[in-house]
Amino acid sequence: MEAVLRTAPSSPMSGSLKFSGAVDHPRGADFKCLATVEAGDETLEVVLEMIAVYQDDMLGFFEDIGETAARGWDGEQRWRSEFHELTIRATSAGDGTVTFDVLIEWPPNYDESWEGTLVFAAEAVTRFGFRMRQFMGLEHGSRFLIDRWRDS
Repeated sequence: MEAVLRTAPSSPMSGSLKFSGAVDHPRGADFKCLATVEAGDETLEVVLEMIAVYQDDMLGFFEDIGETAARGWDGEQRWRSEFHELTIRATSAGDGTVTFDVLIEWPPNYDESWEGTLVFAAEAVTRFGFRMRQFMGLEHGSRFLIDRWRDS
């Protein structure tokens, strides 16, 4: 199973964000999946592993932005994986699109990184929130300590 979000035709860079390969795991065990970003002619992958509370936070992020994608929001919504391999900063001015500024940092030393911007249709982001529920095997997510890394 996988969850894929493809860029809008108006995106300056074509591409996608995909989560795949989720290991079938009992609740409470570490969640593990592969995150793939396609941006232009580049394909970047990083393995994510997280405990349940970070799994809930991840799903909560995609649910929250999915629910508000059409009308937009002030400022940015941010999510970072447990070990900081993947960071997404999402903005939406209510113009029918959602912009993701994506940062990938590869462990173990985090000295290799990639940054890029992808633009998605608001409706696609809303559908992606529901697809992430299926992919992660959870009914709902829950955000926590959103500011936990704001200054890092």
